[in-house]
Amino acid sequence: MSVRIDSLNNVPEHVERLARWHHSEWGELMAPWSLDDARRELQAHLDGEFPATFVALSDSNELLGSASLIAEDAPELNEYGPWLASVIVQPAWRGRGLGRRLIEAVIERARLCHFEKLYLFTDGSGRLYESLGWEPLERRVLPGAAVTIMVKPL
Repeated sequence: MSVRIDSLNNVPEHVERLARWHHSEWGELMAPWSLDDARRELQAHLDGEFPATFVALSDSNELLGSASLIAEDAPELNEYGPWLASVIVQPAWRGRGLGRRLIEAVIERARLCHFEKLYLFTDGSGRLYESLGWEPLERRVLPGAAVTIMVKPL
């Protein structure tokens, strides 16, 4: 089975499911971020080049993962941006390079938007990101978790 990476602009029928995934994965960390907030944010990604969300899709158009390029992520980190955010791959599809491909799509869009740097934060291991050239910048404590902020010069 092949997998394609596409802009959410081209497959807006996935907004609802993706909003549920994002809220389930990060709602607690980003509280009081609601499912409606997640839905509204993804709807805003349908309007142009930035912000943007990319999705991994199977041959049968099954949603397998996503990654986003956004201006702001957590309000506590507003001195940084733009952000790689919401990188998620269905558990059954992990370890097949989909996360890497989604991240590369976001990086390419950030370059097309003429951004000089891209940031992310993770509450888990940054090894994947380090393998893609991201550098740890600092540690912070957000209301839901301790995170590492990373940067990638473009």
